[in-house]
Amino acid sequence: MNEKKFITQEEQAKCRQVADAFAELYAEEDIIALDAGIYGFVVLQYYDPEKGFENVDTFMDSRSLFAHLWDEWLNAQLFTLSKGTPMRDMLFEDMLNGIPAEKRQELMRASTQSRRISLAMKEDVHSRPILMPTIAILSATMRSC
Repeated sequence: MNEKKFITQEEQAKCRQVADAFAELYAEEDIIALDAGIYGFVVLQYYDPEKGFENVDTFMDSRSLFAHLWDEWLNAQLFTLSKGTPMRDMLFEDMLNGIPAEKRQELMRASTQSRRISLAMKEDVHSRPILMPTIAILSATMRSC
């Protein structure tokens, strides 16, 4: 049987690095990225025991997987910051504008760093040494906000 591949081996390796780098997110949120072999990577989100996963997204390149997981991580950080405040029910943009300027600047620096990581991933399959500590540092920064 002729098996069609939807992802290159190089992109699969990069996606695996991205998925591994966001392991902390999986422990904190209802989301996980998994290697689906020849089909790419899938992100499963919002598990319901009766229905299964509400969201199932497939990724065949590391940059889009990174962007998706980064957005989820950033949203999780904002929701954590807003716990127990009136900001909890705000839209993302309003929430961002509602946090103190110093914390907002930290988030913006983190977003800039994420773009740099994304560009590095495009150029080098061995970007994991940059990716893992950077996500850990950004997570620690957000927890201290």
